[in-house]
Amino acid sequence: MNPGRSFKYLLRSLASQHVQGPKKNILLKATARGGSTWVMEMIASQPGFRFYDEPFNIRRDNVRKAGLFHAWEELQPDACDNEKIIDFLDGLKHNRYRFMSPAPFRKFYRPITRRIVFKLHELEHMIDEIAERCGCDVLYLIRHPIPNSLSRFVVPRLESFLESDFYRDRYLGEQRLKEISEVARKGTRLQQFVVSWCFENYIPLKDTDLGKWTTLSYEELLLNSRKSCQYLSQSLDLEDQSELLRSVGEPSTNITMSGQETLDIMSDPDEEKRKRQLVTRWKARVSDEEEKLAMDVLSMFDIDTYRYGRFIPHKNLLHFNDTETKLGTDK
Repeated sequence: MNPGRSFKYLLRSLASQHVQGPKKNILLKATARGGSTWVMEMIASQPGFRFYDEPFNIRRDNVRKAGLFHAWEELQPDACDNEKIIDFLDGLKHNRYRFMSPAPFRKFYRPITRRIVFKLHELEHMIDEIAERCGCDVLYLIRHPIPNSLSRFVVPRLESFLESDFYRDRYLGEQRLKEISEVARKGTRLQQFVVSWCFENYIPLKDTDLGKWTTLSYEELLLNSRKSCQYLSQSLDLEDQSELLRSVGEPSTNITMSGQETLDIMSDPDEEKRKRQLVTRWKARVSDEEEKLAMDVLSMFDIDTYRYGRFIPHKNLLHFNDTETKLGTDK
């Protein structure tokens, strides 16, 4: 390891301490490029919080340094060691992996913390178990599969999903999985990425009692920010609702991964217009036929949370009656 990186980890190890308070930690489950960094930082704006940003992302140097997880397959239900997962999260809570602590110069750094938000993009099959055994409330964040897929550069677990006996035997069946695999391997890039989105959201949407979780869509958080922040504050026992609402308007630290169009939209002084554009702008990049083909993938999984011709989720994942009117128009 180079000296600069070694110093960085030493600094992280010495710069903060977590002392668990009486309130539950938060497990933020989302899909990559679905607004999860933004929402994680919103929660981290609250007093006493620290965050762990993708502690199972094996592409990250600090995860590799922990030396526990080396392949995506280790995080999939077919080969996952559940006890190892729980022990690792428990170790983060008890300061056993100090080099993974938030950097002291990153936004919302605090030397002493009392609550944690864990941001996870993996382990769909374990979310309820993690919540129960690690004392977490679950926040499930979802975003329309087309803009979510357009924002992604890679879908590293797609092949693991397609080869999964767990998903074949428990959910999809051999014939349906074969048809899905055909689309994933021979379809357009957008179709391939939407297949991954469906796998990544299948268990939360099809085999989970979402009434036990706090659920939120990227679109409703943007369009109905004030009510969404009230809902988050009440559901997750967050103290500073005004700071939460203020954080909605702040771009996440990974905004530089976005394209120039997004950066231009974020500079628009008209806040309501800016939010509507962030929800609808993807349609300019996708024809009606491309949209239909992508949304047909959801039908293959029997997922109807998002539907052709709509920018926002179906009403079963909307919390407020006026959210659609704030969009101004649906297609």
